Amino acid sequence: MPKPKTARNRPTPPPAFDRLALCHDLTPPRDEWDALIPVAKLGKAWGVHGDIVVRPYNPDSEFGWAADVLLLRGDGFPLVGVEIERWQSKGAGVLIRPVGVDSPEIAKALTGLEILVPAEDLPPIEDDDEFYVRDLIGMTVSDTETGDLGAIAEVFAAGANDIWVVRGPAGEVLIPALKQFVLTVDREARHVTVRYEMI
Repeated sequence: MPKPKTARNRPTPPPAFDRLALCHDLTPPRDEWDALIPVAKLGKAWGVHGDIVVRPYNPDSEFGWAADVLLLRGDGFPLVGVEIERWQSKGAGVLIRPVGVDSPEIAKALTGLEILVPAEDLPPIEDDDEFYVRDLIGMTVSDTETGDLGAIAEVFAAGANDIWVVRGPAGEVLIPALKQFVLTVDREARHVTVRYEMI
């Protein structure tokens, strides 16, 4: 009579990435990856069925880029198309469930993956005060009093506004993306002038 399986000899479930329905045929060639725009990250797992919170970089995002296949990328996870089983509104937020993800344990392993979309899938920016994160990254930043602060290395949402993470000679500086701090943004010169001493 065979012995019942115990926790010690149960087969190990496959890694989360191996459970995903990957769409390699819908993944752009590598030479087009630099033209993709990061729009969101996968946040925490939600519920017991494998749903994941979507955290858009733009808090006002209308999710015009939402699709049945998303391009995901992360540490140890090269860019690839992933099939999405469902989208769901939850309060003020949005959840997704990738095909093959059916438990919170698997969903947790996907936290932090970034969602990227082709630029043509995004609406054009018509307001001079709006920017895609991709456009901001690498812009140099100077303060009216202290001079060079470095370059924008990261952007994250904090409440009603974004925070620009600037890294340079002074170390890491956090700049709220508000008009009282950000004086000018020169898109052509890729330079930002701020009044940092007010912060």
